[in-house]
Amino acid sequence: MGGNAALQPMMRAVQARLQAVAYQLRAGDTRGGAARFVEVVTFGPGMWDSLPEQLRQTMVDNAPTFLATMDDPRWADLDVQGLSRRSVALLLTDGDQSPTFLRVIVAELARLVGVADGIQRHAVAGAGHVPQLTHPEQYVKTVRAFLAADRPRPARVPR
Repeated sequence: MGGNAALQPMMRAVQARLQAVAYQLRAGDTRGGAARFVEVVTFGPGMWDSLPEQLRQTMVDNAPTFLATMDDPRWADLDVQGLSRRSVALLLTDGDQSPTFLRVIVAELARLVGVADGIQRHAVAGAGHVPQLTHPEQYVKTVRAFLAADRPRPARVPR
């Protein structure tokens, strides 16, 4: 991410896990691939069975979209310079229990784009990868406070 060589081994390991999910989905095992994604990529072992069936079915139904994303050679590209030119404040959220690679990505994104320039980062206590689902009250409180804050607009960097 962002050319940070120290992150490359971690990102290669994540990419390998994502490819294993894609392989399983391409083999026709959409439920198993969705479960692998939950347990090996985002939430951790045993979490698939703890999700409500409606959410599990949504993930199974979205498997073709995941495959289409994985087939895009630029799926993980991020326009950091474009984000740096934004004219609005930016809130980056994650959970303090998110998988390490996701927390590292959010921290690196904050560093690359510039936390001091209208970016706020907030890790929801006790939450994992999707705090908006697992800790909705805390998440909404964080977003509302961010939106209500009086802050100067970030300086736009000319193109």
